Amino acid sequence: MSPGGRLTEAPAFASPYETAAASYIKGGVNRVILATDGDFNVGITSPGELVRLIETEAKSGIFLTALGFGMGNLKDATLEKMADHGNGNYAYIDRLSEARKVFVRADRRHAGDDREDVKLQVEFNARDR
Repeated sequence: MSPGGRLTEAPAFASPYETAAASYIKGGVNRVILATDGDFNVGITSPGELVRLIETEAKSGIFLTALGFGMGNLKDATLEKMADHGNGNYAYIDRLSEARKVFVRADRRHAGDDREDVKLQVEFNARDR
């Protein structure tokens, strides 16, 4: 795959998810990493349909990390929504320092050390001070 052409979601999503499913490790990090500008202009172009596809895969335990690249045509909100619904995370990589943070420093958010369905509730009570 190379930049500059049209990308349909079928090869972009089906093949990596099939590979992840075939290599699935119970209790392991099972994740698809998507690097794109998020401009899905061939095949399924509806953000809702893409989200449903990603949610289905997330239910099987294969999560999505979406990485946004490019300028001018970046669909930042679409990629962030996809990552949220894929039990994953999103990063925009616009410079070498950001790429280092995500890839070289093994930023734990993108390395897969996230948990499913974690909820946190914090209550502040002035009387307890």
